[in-house]
Amino acid sequence: MLNVLKVRLQHLSRKEKLKKFIDFIKQYSENPENTTILDVGVTTTEYLPSANYLEKFYPFRNKITALAVEYNIEFIKKYPNISLIIFGGGHFLLKMSLLTLFILTQ
Repeated sequence: MLNVLKVRLQHLSRKEKLKKFIDFIKQYSENPENTTILDVGVTTTEYLPSANYLEKFYPFRNKITALAVEYNIEFIKKYPNISLIIFGGGHFLLKMSLLTLFILTQ
């Protein structure tokens, strides 16, 4: 019973992330090659298939900077075109003029 529930929740998570991703692409599709993204909250260890959806499917991965709380070489290997910043908390200084979009993921 617990496994069935887990599979169903994973399916719902993927479905919801796909919906958000499609909305995102529609909204920011005018000039994506010139859009820079800071994705705050990526996970460097992907426990679920729906983790790091943007990093998996966005066609301009070199325009993404991922902000995470831990380092994992597997993330670097899997997404070599994505810049990874490790941040342990506190104040994060960012020059906003370098970004087009700021995304907070879970």
